[in-house]
Amino acid sequence: MDNSTLYDIQYLSRELNLSNRSVYYNITSISKKLIKENIEPPKNIRGQGYYLSNESQIKLKDKYNFHKKVGIDVKSRRNIIIFLMIIDSPLNSISKLSDVLDVSRNTILNDQKSIRKIMEEYGLNLEGNIKGHHITGNEIKIRDLIQKNFSMLNSVLDWMIESERDLVKEEAKSVINLKALITNWLRTVEESKYISFTEDGKNSLISYYSVVLMRILNEHVLRKDLTETSNLRHQKEFGWSKDLFAQLGLEDSKYVSEIFFLEKSLLGVQKDRLGTHVNYDIKNILIEVTQKVIENFKKLSGLYFKNEQQLSNDLYVHLISTFYRVKYKHQYTDNLVTEIKKDFFDVYTFTRLSLKPFEELNVAQLSENEISLIAIYFGAQIIYENNNKVLLVCSAGLGTSRLLKSQVESYFPEIRIKGPVTKNEYENNFMNLKYAVVITTIPLDTNGSNNIIRLSPIPTQNDISILRKLFIRKKVISSSRIENKFSAIMDIISDFTKINDYGKLSRGIKDILADNGGTNMGDNSKYKGTQRLDDLITKDTVKFEQNNVNDWRAAIESAAEPLLKSGNITMEYVHSMINNVEKNGPYINIGNMVALAHAKPSEGVKKLGLSLLHLNRPVNLLDENHPIKLIFVLAAIDQKSHVKAMAELAAILRDKGKLNQLIGAENYEQIENVLDDSKQNKTNPK
Repeated sequence: MDNSTLYDIQYLSRELNLSNRSVYYNITSISKKLIKENIEPPKNIRGQGYYLSNESQIKLKDKYNFHKKVGIDVKSRRNIIIFLMIIDSPLNSISKLSDVLDVSRNTILNDQKSIRKIMEEYGLNLEGNIKGHHITGNEIKIRDLIQKNFSMLNSVLDWMIESERDLVKEEAKSVINLKALITNWLRTVEESKYISFTEDGKNSLISYYSVVLMRILNEHVLRKDLTETSNLRHQKEFGWSKDLFAQLGLEDSKYVSEIFFLEKSLLGVQKDRLGTHVNYDIKNILIEVTQKVIENFKKLSGLYFKNEQQLSNDLYVHLISTFYRVKYKHQYTDNLVTEIKKDFFDVYTFTRLSLKPFEELNVAQLSENEISLIAIYFGAQIIYENNNKVLLVCSAGLGTSRLLKSQVESYFPEIRIKGPVTKNEYENNFMNLKYAVVITTIPLDTNGSNNIIRLSPIPTQNDISILRKLFIRKKVISSSRIENKFSAIMDIISDFTKINDYGKLSRGIKDILADNGGTNMGDNSKYKGTQRLDDLITKDTVKFEQNNVNDWRAAIESAAEPLLKSGNITMEYVHSMINNVEKNGPYINIGNMVALAHAKPSEGVKKLGLSLLHLNRPVNLLDENHPIKLIFVLAAIDQKSHVKAMAELAAILRDKGKLNQLIGAENYEQIENVLDDSKQNKTNPK
């Protein structure tokens, strides 16, 4: 609305979590509505993307009052104030905050009261003076506050960078400059060939320590702590930490405790590779402990691993960082990994019970987040299969790449995924190798390739649907996988319409595919094999209506007539199909101008059947947003006999050309030609 940026279909699909076809459908729908309002619809520059003209932007802003400034919500506003307090910003006075955040002074005062209560939960105080309000108390506790909320603080920083206020942008630049300094410093550390950090590990340290450095530069310096200093001084991390402070001109002896603090943080950063000259004191002990943990897991779970040596190597590297995070009280607090406990509870439980040898090394217990991270390594190895056509590229730090890998392999157990590899490894070593599909959680340069797909660490059902189609197109899996599951129908629905309640729709489709036990199936022995689409759609089951159908109810009744006459269904089934739409909405609208009416087998199915009504003009399915011209009626009797027909129907509806041929057909012979073409393409692929 505020720019002329071009947005291509792939970008919109990714951001809206929709398939490409769903995006096309929505753009078409929006365009129709804009035309009715005499507003020019989105324009498309071929190969570049869509945009709204300036005139359209102005009209939309006037019509829907978009000129009105949108305020910041309460939670975000308070987060901004907390961030400014942490970095000792000069914007912290009530008058400046009121101006920057565009709220009254009383609102700021109320925000500060709420923030004071939050600080009390951390054992901290909120104090004000002529320069503004500041967070006071034990500096370690303040840094604990920063660590537990660095994701929130990053969001605030993003807001500050995008702010229209120059003062706010200047404050953000201070932190951004420190982030750049830390990034370059870490690059120098890695160039020593001694160590390699994961992308997530580096990003976490950069985000966290840039804010800590702001406090150090504002004279919030830790008091001297002489405990364990002799051991810490012998680590390479001590020298690296000292180098960073030297770059900042902070070489005075009063910063020694801060150098040790940075060293402890650096020791806990997750690594994906250790150098050949690693000299950690705990190294030899951890090699032995790692083996004990793996043996415990095998005994408790009764499971074995496809590649135990890889598991041992990866887990050992992970546990080195974990040891120091626990020892120096920097355990991970990322909420993403806690979902592992919910989704993979058995693996999580076995892992927790297996970790006693490791926990005995430290006084503190492992948090649920840390246990979940370790569980990922076990889960990934349990589902390790044979196939080498797929590569996974991730910022492999928190182990989210392994979570994604295990979930994809659980959906597609016949494939083996290579990796994960980092972005650098991909660009230097793997980009030129012939992988059929590359899955990534981070942006990659596609170079015009159509085999790269970006997924979130916990993929949605829509993500899996898109991935399945890519696997089939690239011959990673056989198309028969779709033909043998109800997802053939779900795929086509998700392609052409936005699913508001996936669970309800899924259950409804599964109901019609299932044999509910109470169904009177009559003589169905000849349906024990799978039926093709052209076995069911015949001249006797196809109807053409000119102007006799005026609404969707009449359309369903008319579409069901061939099955009623042949005894495949009873009138009860027709009523149930209509009731389903009245109760659940237009969910049977599975594509452009297409509806698939159905009900439970127990509600009047006698024999397997499929019929089609072709209307001369469309009728609205409940509302004008769901016009339908083709109404299929499916009467299913079991889980298998109709699946091939549904898969073939789904393939036709995915093909825009064939769908248009069906919509434009004027007689049965033209419909038969579409079915014959599809059958021919299936048996004689090019």
